[in-house]
Amino acid sequence: MSEIANLYWDVAELYELDPRDMGDVAFFLDFALKTLGKNILELASGTGRVTIPLARNGCSVTAIDFSDPMLELLNQKLEREPELKEKITAVRATCPTSIWIRPLI
Repeated sequence: MSEIANLYWDVAELYELDPRDMGDVAFFLDFALKTLGKNILELASGTGRVTIPLARNGCSVTAIDFSDPMLELLNQKLEREPELKEKITAVRATCPTSIWIRPLI
């Protein structure tokens, strides 16, 4: 396992402790619902901070993350909200170093 992967073993549980609402979840939710439709590919999904609100709002989300600990925390959250399990597919994979995003114009 790489040093980066090992780092996530140490910080995954700390990731959830930041109580600040930076407005980013609302931004991503609004953006997704207005422009992307209901099928979402989320890269670096982590513990599901954005994934779960997307699913709660009717999106089907493929959540990709490199970190087993982050995905484990996402799966623990899904155990508490089993109705979301059919809407979220969590996948452990590396994210591409560059991606193409459809222009919004």
